[in-house]
Amino acid sequence: MAPPRDCAHLYSTNTIPNPQEATAVQREVDNLKRKIAELQSQLQELEEELHHHEAVLSPIRRIPAEVLGQVFTLVLPVTLGYWERRQLLNFCLVCKPWRDAALAARWIWRSVGVGPDELSHAFEEIGFWLNRSGDFPKSLEVLMNHGFESDGDDDLEAECKSANMVLAQSLTDGSILDHLHLQYHDSRCFGNLVEALHSYSANAKSKIRPWDCLRSLSLEFQDDWTESEDPSQSTFRHIPSNITSLSFSVPCSDRFKETEDFGDFPLHIPPDILQRLMCLT
Repeated sequence: MAPPRDCAHLYSTNTIPNPQEATAVQREVDNLKRKIAELQSQLQELEEELHHHEAVLSPIRRIPAEVLGQVFTLVLPVTLGYWERRQLLNFCLVCKPWRDAALAARWIWRSVGVGPDELSHAFEEIGFWLNRSGDFPKSLEVLMNHGFESDGDDDLEAECKSANMVLAQSLTDGSILDHLHLQYHDSRCFGNLVEALHSYSANAKSKIRPWDCLRSLSLEFQDDWTESEDPSQSTFRHIPSNITSLSFSVPCSDRFKETEDFGDFPLHIPPDILQRLMCLT
């Protein structure tokens, strides 16, 4: 754009403009800025329109649902805790194809991990979540030593009983499970679960309990574990009779460290269960 005729001499010299010339040049500057702003606005609108058109041709739109399901599998762990379940739900909210892909990848939904603070309100969610896995073997991981805040053994036992009542309900009327992993403070808390299961058995909605259908059980005691010398009082007499895989972990106490003869630590696993076991760790 050519400069105003009456100010043309100013653009090729260092002459100081007079007031009238300065006003004319400033008016031209403002006019140019306005036109630049208009063009920038048009450019932004065109770039947004271009982005929308390119998105339609994006390769990610053509990724098969099966591949998306595998991607979700790589991103998420096998057992989904609270935050991992929220992440999977966020994937489902991206768009309908992503939701369809996540629902089609049934194996992603097959294993759930919960803490005691979740059990009180997550009973229905656990069943709903596991049912989405279809015919895939289902797994539940319960970490009873996470989330407890207590001032002593009495408070700890009360919290354990409360959480076990909800867990017993899930193991009585919930989804059929293939594997169950229980992590407890001590063997007493596991005993509380057994008592709760007996209480729910009388009013069970179904004759087939998930607890009785377990094929794999993992018990982990983090703080204390004791095994009675009387087989009738053994922790293992309470485990389901149909399991073929049993894993248990106990804390490494001073008593273990000071002995070289582990025969002093009996494990009274019922013979009928031992005969069925294909894996014992």
